[in-house]
Amino acid sequence: MHIHLVKQIKTWQESGENIVLMIDANENLEAMGPLQTMLKYECQLIDPIRQRYAKKNQQLPATSLTGSKPIDSIFVSASFQNIIRGGWIRVKDSIEDHRAIFINIATQVLLGENPFHIHWSTARRLVCDQPKVVQKYKSTIGKSTHLFKV
Repeated sequence: MHIHLVKQIKTWQESGENIVLMIDANENLEAMGPLQTMLKYECQLIDPIRQRYAKKNQQLPATSLTGSKPIDSIFVSASFQNIIRGGWIRVKDSIEDHRAIFINIATQVLLGENPFHIHWSTARRLVCDQPKVVQKYKSTIGKSTHLFKV
């Protein structure tokens, strides 16, 4: 099963894709088991949460309600490793019997640009102390508003 996953990830990587893999690995992710080893060394994927927050000899939280070890994680391509935030939500606050896990990747890193740039239009202000300008504005508005009368 692990081999099929690794093979598919490598196929995507060879075609230039970046990877964000959220996984219930069903193996202790503190112990560097076979799946985690393959993802880290063969696919060059990184666990950005542990990379950012892990401290030496720190025990990671259990990620399932009935378990005692972390079995859930997110693995990403190296270009996504610098996350803004990430972590696990408490089991009792999660929807199911696993902790919800999240990472926050900057939009520019994820999409390659910031698509949320707002271009503000500039408009000349109406000069209300000049009667000719006010009359011209009223006549222009009057011509266009007849379409919207009920």
